[in-house]
Amino acid sequence: SNKSLVKKTIRLIKQGVETQIANGIENVEEVTISNICDAANNGDEVALNILKDAGRYIGIAISNIVNVLNPMQIVMVGEILSSNKYVVESIKSTVKRIGFQLPAHNVRIINSELGDDVALIGAV
Repeated sequence: SNKSLVKKTIRLIKQGVETQIANGIENVEEVTISNICDAANNGDEVALNILKDAGRYIGIAISNIVNVLNPMQIVMVGEILSSNKYVVESIKSTVKRIGFQLPAHNVRIINSELGDDVALIGAV
């Protein structure tokens, strides 16, 4: 979740890890997922590793879904997915690496074009 990524980031910053994530922020507790995504898009290695790691875990979960249900397509939504390409690349590579060969290579993993309101739109 975004909340756990922010907590992990705050913990790393408090441990003294050098990163651009908190640049311009007076209180480290005010770091947001947007700060992490912005830093990653600016090439910050700590932010990139945090997001790639998150993508790996999401990819493991999606691999399980793909292995059991064999869907043709997985549509994802979320700020970390739409803010940069690193998470999606990590998800896709994890699915292809650990999923069953045929379903993992056939599934399309894409970002929602409906944005963060997709659940509200689907509920109507």
